[in-house]
Amino acid sequence: MKLNIRTFFILMTTIILALVGWLLCIFITNSVCWRLWQFSNQNVTTMWIGLWKACYLERKSPAEFEVVCDQLDSLWDELEEFHYFQDLIILSDFLQAYGLILNVGALLSLLKEENCPNFIHTCHLIAAFSYILDGICVGVAVIYNSYLDVSGQSTLPDNFPYHLEKIIEKTFGHGLFFGIASAVCSLVSGTVLSWHTCLSKSSRIQPKNSILTII
Repeated sequence: MKLNIRTFFILMTTIILALVGWLLCIFITNSVCWRLWQFSNQNVTTMWIGLWKACYLERKSPAEFEVVCDQLDSLWDELEEFHYFQDLIILSDFLQAYGLILNVGALLSLLKEENCPNFIHTCHLIAAFSYILDGICVGVAVIYNSYLDVSGQSTLPDNFPYHLEKIIEKTFGHGLFFGIASAVCSLVSGTVLSWHTCLSKSSRIQPKNSILTII
């Protein structure tokens, strides 16, 4: 199975898109900006909420503030939606890494001109499926998280150290926008890779069918 310039360009495009999507997914995994809340409180005015920890701006003096972070495992156990989002994002990170390994491995096989077309096509199809599933998981996690937040279904845990009078503003954190960008990169990469794989496989089989027809 030979590698032409068009095939190389398509495969490199899918790898670059998948890599960008994976890096964005890792970024939002560690980000605390999934939710941004503003409070009418003298001690705590702003809170950033991520998947594994929440950080808030605490007033130490009239002119001094300190960022305090708490793990969600210790304070937020009763809010079960965070556990679902955590599982989806961890699954997304794994799927994207797995797809990249298969995609790069298949490209290396083509560069070495190894005669294993079925293996390469299988790697491409599994990688494409991993990318598409990854994009769905990331998209569902960030969009559903934002929906719960803006619809008023997200609350503070009962054992939060401060009694906060009122949330005056809820803002989308950059986790939503980077998450959507990650999902789009993964979905486009998976769609292009699956389309190219199916097209190249059909073109490889077509000449055999033509010869049989002539005979």
